[in-house]
Amino acid sequence: MDENTGPTSRPALAYSTAALAEITTAAFEGYVVPLGFSAESFDARFRRETLDRTASRVLLDGDRPVAVVLVARRGWTARVAAMGVVRERRGRGLGADVLQDVVADLRRSCVRRLLLEVITSNEPALRLYRRLGFRDHRTLVG
Repeated sequence: MDENTGPTSRPALAYSTAALAEITTAAFEGYVVPLGFSAESFDARFRRETLDRTASRVLLDGDRPVAVVLVARRGWTARVAAMGVVRERRGRGLGADVLQDVVADLRRSCVRRLLLEVITSNEPALRLYRRLGFRDHRTLVG
């Protein structure tokens, strides 16, 4: 990363559906469950989930996307619908950086409840979410 400026983030609204599909696919490379999107599959999934492209963020290293947080929103409740960091940048605090920005923005926009789901074998994500104050509510089996 540029040592002078550090990471920056932009609203997902600044990106086309095709670009968001590509960014999200790259951020989930090597994930516990294979996840990849075409523009069409991204649009279909996140339209159903009421993706908020203003609340959703892409973290950049210069012009290169290195992380993404996609936020679905319904009324006063928001949900982290997807969050990922590109493989070569994992473990460097980027997920915490971008998620903290998203949480702060959601608080300012009067979101009362923020939810997320995580696969229990994804220990790095569990540590991150717990460190940021998220609590286990229930375990989904499937």
